[in-house]
Amino acid sequence: GSSLKENQFYLTPINLNREQGQIEKPFKPVMRGVTPIYNNGIMQSILVINLRMKDGLEHIKSFWENYNFTQLADINGSWLVAKDTNQEWGSELPDRRRYSLPITSPTFWKKLISDGDQVIKNDQGVFIGNWVELPALSEATGQGLVNKSFHRYLLVNIIPVQFINELTAPQRYTHLSLYFLSLPFIVLSVWLYVSLKITHSEA
Repeated sequence: GSSLKENQFYLTPINLNREQGQIEKPFKPVMRGVTPIYNNGIMQSILVINLRMKDGLEHIKSFWENYNFTQLADINGSWLVAKDTNQEWGSELPDRRRYSLPITSPTFWKKLISDGDQVIKNDQGVFIGNWVELPALSEATGQGLVNKSFHRYLLVNIIPVQFINELTAPQRYTHLSLYFLSLPFIVLSVWLYVSLKITHSEA
């Protein structure tokens, strides 16, 4: 926070809240907003705001259907939202790191890192990976709030192989085509929801 300039605001990545250095239980995902308080060009203090992210992350699950579900991973490929909650927070819980994408799906992960958004099919189903960004460093200017840097997250939409196998070829084509067409709207909805929660908390 001490490196921030006047009129700058920084949002941390999403992580688990800690009390006295220990991860709080039950888990409480948070982002922290940090901004310096200046007086006559001199920094006087630093304001830190905790933003609870549980509702925002739970909102992702509202898109889950019988034939697909969406998971969210951090920049390291560790799950923040997963169908199996015991696989979440591998970046902070060492015994869960084995569930991260670089370990469970190294080929998929390498393509996501090198080539961006990806669609792959394996014996588990169809996986659609889309990178999304949330503001990190922002600065208030005469033209409004300008985002200078971002935190990246990965939305992975999964269509289980059991569902795909139950469809005939024409049905499969129709369902997957409709799903791919609706995917950008799902990504946009999640991004807007989380962004609006942040804006509301700042206000």
